[in-house]
Amino acid sequence: MADKRLSLLDDFPEEATYEIGPGECFRLSLASLNNQKSTHIVLRVAENASVELALALFAEGKGVINIEAILEEGASFHAVASTIASGASDKKVYLSAIHEGGSSKALVESRGIVAGKSRLTLSGTGHIKHGAKKANTRQEARIIVFDKGCFASASPILKIDENDVMASHGSAEGMVDEQHLFYLESRGIPEKEARRLITSGYLLPVLPYFSEEEQAKLNEAIERNL
Repeated sequence: MADKRLSLLDDFPEEATYEIGPGECFRLSLASLNNQKSTHIVLRVAENASVELALALFAEGKGVINIEAILEEGASFHAVASTIASGASDKKVYLSAIHEGGSSKALVESRGIVAGKSRLTLSGTGHIKHGAKKANTRQEARIIVFDKGCFASASPILKIDENDVMASHGSAEGMVDEQHLFYLESRGIPEKEARRLITSGYLLPVLPYFSEEEQAKLNEAIERNL
């Protein structure tokens, strides 16, 4: 069955549900570049279907992003999210995998950069329900803090209602490595450009999920918001 792809730049629905049929492969790429919005999206992933989610939140502003993948038997979900919170932005990103069927798999990878006086929360739940034997879920959330006036919270959650499963999570938040900045500046690179290089490298994993034209717009947004 042919893969399906949907790419939305600055055109988030406030609320939406996507049904992915048995055995289908679906790639959803979402990006905010000019104006951050809130959205609640539910992905219903049928037996042996798969979903790849790419989320690039590079606009200033306030918003709550809540995306849930509901996984049936043998379904899989892989999410890659990159977020910049700059200026006075306040962003909350919740990416959850709800395992209703056995042998379902989920990997959620969230990365964020927070700067200025902004606030950023990266969270979500890996929930394995009773009866979903052999399910495998992992949540990762990592944030780099550029300025002391920021607020950062990386707090993935696990909720396990079944035995014979695999579940794990990891989180990290901390100031940007001053040695990295010093090394770049010692090579004649201005601080602003050094920050841009570190940011681009850190958020790089999300870019391949977008077309070349879309990647150019994402890079422009990164430069504009740092």
